[in-house]
Amino acid sequence: MKRMLCQWILVVLCVTSLLKAQSVTVQIDASQTLGPVNTMVLGQVVRGADRKDVFSTQHDSFICNESEGLWDPTLREPKPNALALLKALRPPVLRYPGGLNSQGHDWKKTIGLVSSRPNFQFGLNEYMSICKAVGAEAQIVLSEYITTSQDIAQMVEYLNMPATAQYPWAIKRKADGYAEPYGVQFFELGNETWIKKLSGRGRGLHSAQSYGDFYLEVQKAIKAVDPSVQLGLVLANYGERGADDPWNLELMEKVGKQADFVIVHAYAVSYRGNAQNDQEARILNACMAATEQIEDWLSNLNDMILQSTGRQIPIAMTEFNTSFVGNPYRFSYAGALHSSDFVRVMLKPEHNIMLANYWHYLNGHFAMVQGMDDDHLVNHPAYLLLHLWAEHFAGQLLKTTVEDSPTIDARAFLRTMNAQGTTRQLSRPIGDKSLFTAIPAWG
Repeated sequence: MKRMLCQWILVVLCVTSLLKAQSVTVQIDASQTLGPVNTMVLGQVVRGADRKDVFSTQHDSFICNESEGLWDPTLREPKPNALALLKALRPPVLRYPGGLNSQGHDWKKTIGLVSSRPNFQFGLNEYMSICKAVGAEAQIVLSEYITTSQDIAQMVEYLNMPATAQYPWAIKRKADGYAEPYGVQFFELGNETWIKKLSGRGRGLHSAQSYGDFYLEVQKAIKAVDPSVQLGLVLANYGERGADDPWNLELMEKVGKQADFVIVHAYAVSYRGNAQNDQEARILNACMAATEQIEDWLSNLNDMILQSTGRQIPIAMTEFNTSFVGNPYRFSYAGALHSSDFVRVMLKPEHNIMLANYWHYLNGHFAMVQGMDDDHLVNHPAYLLLHLWAEHFAGQLLKTTVEDSPTIDARAFLRTMNAQGTTRQLSRPIGDKSLFTAIPAWG
């Protein structure tokens, strides 16, 4: 019998198990399917920079020899435990080289003989070997600042074309020890370009106009090499800009009819520093309430795209998580439950999500797995819940309804708006233990 996945029941059971005893009814209609399960929403990130502060402005100078603990540069192979934990998540796609660090990333420094790239012993081909070992598709973020359209077209040639005289960069790939083309399909042109966090080192910051011009230039160049590749267009993040942000509207007018897919990030619940007084409870409520608000934003985003371009454009949610900075809440069950519930939302066909990547897998400020010693890795709650999703992804989505579901009232908190109404129950404590306790799920 074909396995089926109920898009609601997993997270409902996770949350209600933490609540005081209450009768909840989950109804599953096996006769009504909503379409196949989109396994592409369980993507992860493989970092192309070692221990780089994501909040720094110095992203034009970095090294990558270990990929934050995934790669052994001495043995020239993945570290076994880090690789095994990644494989257990069953990511269908792996994003590389990361987020903001990609703005200063020069792919040509990461290829060739290892002896000729001492600062990039984990480079492009090593990343592709991780994709092969995990069974995931590659997803590559391109610098929108330090590379040209010609550089990017040469990268596509290096990755995807046969090693014949017509393709000198593919011949170089073969000389590097990789004879067969990789067939990479997904490329992102930049990371959070609208936010203008970095200077770009050598090019001015992009306006929507200049970024749109560059997108069309790069798209033309890479499709001339390989017409099958897809190029992502960066739109504004949820939680910081509305769907009708001027950046989005200008890009849709200029590029929307040609865009292969659009890119957004969602860090719905945000807090910096340690909570005081009742703030911890308010943050917890925000983690529970934010998902519905993201759904509204996704609906508005799809409407804006359709009205601006006359077409539905696939959406890639290439980063999602909470944004807890300088505190342990990012390793909590509260944050993990939010991200897990967001997976449920992204499965809904009406939101038009083509793929998604949790930010992120290993080490660094937000990672769900921590530890440079491969024999002593610590898995935080997000790993437990996303691993649970991975184990139950198969078949078709089923129509479900939940009756008497527990609810809470949540006051507005930073990026999260008020969540209350006449049909909801009063606020209630969620279990006897704080979901903010930063304890590992297992070690």
